[in-house]
Amino acid sequence: MDNNTNLNKLFIFSSFMLLSFAQGTLSQLHSSAPLPSPRTHPFENELPISHISAPIPSAEIPSKTTFSMRRLLTRMLKEFRSSNHQARLLKSNFVPASSKSKTNNPNLKKICDQTDYASLCLSSITPYFNGKTDTVSVLQMAINATVQQTKLAISAAEKLATASNTPDETASTLSDCKQNYEDALDDLQSAQDAIPENDIGTINTMLSAAITEYGTCNDEFSGPNPMANYGDKLTKMNSNCLVIASLLK
Repeated sequence: MDNNTNLNKLFIFSSFMLLSFAQGTLSQLHSSAPLPSPRTHPFENELPISHISAPIPSAEIPSKTTFSMRRLLTRMLKEFRSSNHQARLLKSNFVPASSKSKTNNPNLKKICDQTDYASLCLSSITPYFNGKTDTVSVLQMAINATVQQTKLAISAAEKLATASNTPDETASTLSDCKQNYEDALDDLQSAQDAIPENDIGTINTMLSAAITEYGTCNDEFSGPNPMANYGDKLTKMNSNCLVIASLLK
């Protein structure tokens, strides 16, 4: 359990006890009727504000001081939770500083600069960069990035094919494209499997086969091609992989 959670619970508990004590004291001054014991509540990450107030006898009219304290504590809790919420948002949107250094890694950039699409090489590898910049590792990361992009294309083709407003002919072509992309995934996996053996011939063959699958999908459309952007990007990513593979020794 982190420090923020502990502080949150301590703040809520302290506020609860303070308000209960104040209400109990003021009630005893205005009424001789005994007050029920204040309710306790197990610690929770987000304690509903309605659970902070201790019960008040139905015959008792709370004083203005009690209402003022309740409003004050309620406002304090809201502000406290609001600040915690903003902190969580900032934390969730925080981009590690290392991300920039990954993109600007000179050794990675040196390899990507030799490809036909250097900026795409860098941007696609960056999310999967593990700090290694030898040619084998960079090739593995480049192929992995292509695999992930291919999976996105498969998902897009499936959604478009099943959309209610997609014409039957287009839906049929999209289903064929989905199969092409799935075959491309098999080719990419075969290329990855050949890397440890330094089987450059198989690597090149399988990467080229994946490019053929993307092209086949594009060629199947007689009209507007909703998968054109996916196919073009994947073809360029595979082209980069082929160049990186050519650097293997």
